[in-house]
Amino acid sequence: MLTVQACVHTPTREAGTEVLTDTTQAQAVTGDSTASDAPDDYPHDPTTDSAKISGDFNGDGKKEYAWAVISKVGHGNPMENGVPDELSLQFSDPSIPSFTIGCCEVRLINEGDLNHDGADEISTFQAPMNGNTYDWTTYTFKDYAWKPLFDSFLIPTGGDAVADEELENRVFMENDSVFYYDTDYNDESFKLIKKPVQVKL
Repeated sequence: MLTVQACVHTPTREAGTEVLTDTTQAQAVTGDSTASDAPDDYPHDPTTDSAKISGDFNGDGKKEYAWAVISKVGHGNPMENGVPDELSLQFSDPSIPSFTIGCCEVRLINEGDLNHDGADEISTFQAPMNGNTYDWTTYTFKDYAWKPLFDSFLIPTGGDAVADEELENRVFMENDSVFYYDTDYNDESFKLIKKPVQVKL
């Protein structure tokens, strides 16, 4: 078990708006949302594989597993006219198509069923080619294709590790509506502000 210094956000209220303020505490982190009962023989490269997540991603009432792999190997330095790797999500159920998610290190989050279609949505927390500002995208499986459920947003990390618990609480349901915590770039501490999302139909 690895213990890291993690940024924890505590809800407060300012002028009628719910925000999160930062505190720091040691937290035990065992992995990136890893499904402990996942099979060991799923096809993957252990040197490039992200942690697995499980869920019902196609709404068939059965549990599947999802993981990220390098689907296209890059070359050279991407910052100096090189080509970065290309990552894709793959699934234990061959009827669920894989899809490209970007170039870099990624962590996966099972969001549960956010749009009441009977299937779990997947969020990706993905590193950039350069810097410490990560991309967050939430995907839904619709019409046999993976599509963003709402617009992506950015998460600055300052190079600090982000705990699984914080990622799992970034997008959530409240009173049958979907919300997320966005970063206030005008605040020195990058406080988080609760915002509703416009779900794409």
